[in-house]
Amino acid sequence: LDLFGANRAKAGAAEERLLSSTYQHDALALVIMGDVAQNYFNVLNLKERVRIAKDNWRASKDLLDVAEARFQTGARMQLDITRQETQVARAKAAVTALEQELALAQNALAVLVGEPPQSFSINGKNLNRLNLPDVAALQPAALLERRPDVKSMEAMLIAANADIGAARAAFYPSVNIGPSLLLAANPSASALTLAGSIIAPIFQGGR
Repeated sequence: LDLFGANRAKAGAAEERLLSSTYQHDALALVIMGDVAQNYFNVLNLKERVRIAKDNWRASKDLLDVAEARFQTGARMQLDITRQETQVARAKAAVTALEQELALAQNALAVLVGEPPQSFSINGKNLNRLNLPDVAALQPAALLERRPDVKSMEAMLIAANADIGAARAAFYPSVNIGPSLLLAANPSASALTLAGSIIAPIFQGGR
């Protein structure tokens, strides 16, 4: 019979907790999508930086060749060659460091999309060909209500409120229909059994 709504409140609380779990799943999906996008942009950026670093390395080596050729003709000093060799070494070290950073970024992106890092690759070369969507400058504050993390907390609040209703209903009498009532031979016995199940919780409520 659920005269005071305890079962209804418990069912409502369970439904809201289920919704909260669903919203938490959606919130996690949004976080992962954001991480994927951020890591993808980072990989494209590192690819472009590696390309520029390799160009600088090749340019430094070309300048070193020129300096050595001019040294042979007496137009340059050994100090100039040493300085240029230092620049070449720095350019090569920059390329190595960026390539390592790119490999780590690609591995992180592979993990996020669920692919094995050893066979994962990206076709994009740089950020120049990305088409970013146009977003209006002014957005209504009601968009915040669509955030799954906000909706998850709202569902948990509703579930907590339903729990309060179930706890409040536990202080009231409850009706229990058991074998003793169903097997009663006459209406008076049934009434006494039903009345006993209603009155008994009243005396237990003071504990």
